Amino acid sequence: MLPSLQGEVTFGTIHSQFTPKSLLHSARRLRPHVVRASQQQQSSTAVPSAAAAGSFQWSSNVSRRINLDLAIEEAVAGALSSKAAGWEPELAIVFLSSAYVAEYDQLVQLLRQRVPSLKHIFGSTGYGVIGSTAEGPEEIEHAPSVSITLGSLPGVDVRITHVTAQQLPDGDAPPQEWAQLLGVQLQSTHPSSFILLADPEFSKLTELTAGLDFAFPAANKIGGLVSAGKLSPARAMFAWSQQQQQQQQPEQQPEQQPQQQQQQQQARGMVRTGAVVLSLQGPVEMELLVAQGCRPLSEAVYSIDKLAGHSSVVLGLRDAAGREVSPVEALQRELQQAATSKQELLQLLANMALGLCPETLRAADGPQPEAQDFLIRGMAIDKAGFMVVGDAVRVGQRVRFMVRDRAGAQQDLASHCMAYKRRQLAAALSGPDASSSSSSRGQAFGMLLFSCNGRGMNLYDEPSYDSRTLASYIPVPCGGFMCNGELGSVGGTTHLHGFTCATAVLRAAAPSSSSSSSSSSSSSSSSSGGDSAGSSSGSSADGGSGGSSGSAE
Repeated sequence: MLPSLQGEVTFGTIHSQFTPKSLLHSARRLRPHVVRASQQQQSSTAVPSAAAAGSFQWSSNVSRRINLDLAIEEAVAGALSSKAAGWEPELAIVFLSSAYVAEYDQLVQLLRQRVPSLKHIFGSTGYGVIGSTAEGPEEIEHAPSVSITLGSLPGVDVRITHVTAQQLPDGDAPPQEWAQLLGVQLQSTHPSSFILLADPEFSKLTELTAGLDFAFPAANKIGGLVSAGKLSPARAMFAWSQQQQQQQQPEQQPEQQPQQQQQQQQARGMVRTGAVVLSLQGPVEMELLVAQGCRPLSEAVYSIDKLAGHSSVVLGLRDAAGREVSPVEALQRELQQAATSKQELLQLLANMALGLCPETLRAADGPQPEAQDFLIRGMAIDKAGFMVVGDAVRVGQRVRFMVRDRAGAQQDLASHCMAYKRRQLAAALSGPDASSSSSSRGQAFGMLLFSCNGRGMNLYDEPSYDSRTLASYIPVPCGGFMCNGELGSVGGTTHLHGFTCATAVLRAAAPSSSSSSSSSSSSSSSSSGGDSAGSSSGSSADGGSGGSSGSAE
């Protein structure tokens, strides 16, 4: 008989006392055999035609050189080597380890010297960096490393904005103020996409993501909290555009540098506070895969029946049959079915989390949500037997007990990859004349990964697991970094996650009858209220859309 849970057990939250290595030990014998897409499957989906990819070009590479200048030179050369001679990329997305702390403020200048055609540079430091190589993607941790992704996006209006707490519109501001802050159009025939990087101490991150969701509800948003590795704790972000205007008023906090020194760093394209936003508006789309690293404890789905005065304390649940059950009883019943020993019980308890059904799937009698549809949050059972959740919940909301471990991370990532391939197959079978939205699917040409610093070697005990699994299903150049927290949409709302691999697949927007205007029509911009600048990336492309690691999907 399993021991009683009430009054004895508390579970770790997303940022728990349980280290990633403890998760690794608890999941070793539970690890399933998760099959990556075969080489035959990869080759069958590879379409290296630049025309099919909307003439977009994208390439990525990494370097482990100790000297930053030499590392940039090597990574740039690797990224350019997969393209036709004379390619002039206009966008660089760069991530580097904290080993280069003494040279942070030189990065933009060094990169511009190596790639004079650049108009936009965006990125940050990271616990680890992710980039493509000839052998496939690499995730490099605890070593000097630079990941550089170069791109040309003809007809896409690219904007980079440094945002501070003082610049954010208030809670009652209309959508126009958010568009003005980022220097983008509120109404456009083309989709908008946003990539966000924020310092972990930025106090208004929730307000920023909520404002973007309010002003641009149809736009996908992704990103992460800036991190640093063991080599140095110093963090930095990079936000430079050719036409950048120095209009920012920096946040004034005691631990920050003097204003004059901070403004000098901004002039060099480096910032240490707030958030930086890369806005893309034009014939390009971002498809998100947000793998939160969990597997269901069982097939059971409950609804919240009673709450305490606080909206995160659950007093009672209802099971699928409509019976009232306490959180402790529900969890104990599931654990008795899942665990065969006290040791396994303790392993499961150490990694427990709760899945919250998003508002978009609110109706209890609606379609049964899949495991990947749930927003994962930390949970605990207090001494009174109540369930404390790491987020606000509501009566009637469906919940599910989840296990966050290596087996869960592998299963979750595989399920997202398989769902992506199903959508791809459905689009191919529907044909261009189908009325289904799945048929409006452009060609993928690149991928950006924002992975938790608790994943990687800490979790899988093997290198580059997340990036190589994704690349086996989506063989396009990829870049990214290992974050201190990940941003991505679940249920139509942008959330901050932990233990997550948030992936953006970049694709050419499918042709639309409503967007027959010139591809550069989005290049006219509204006035910018932030430290924002941009231009329509209009260089022509004459090579394949793949990078140093492969061809377009």
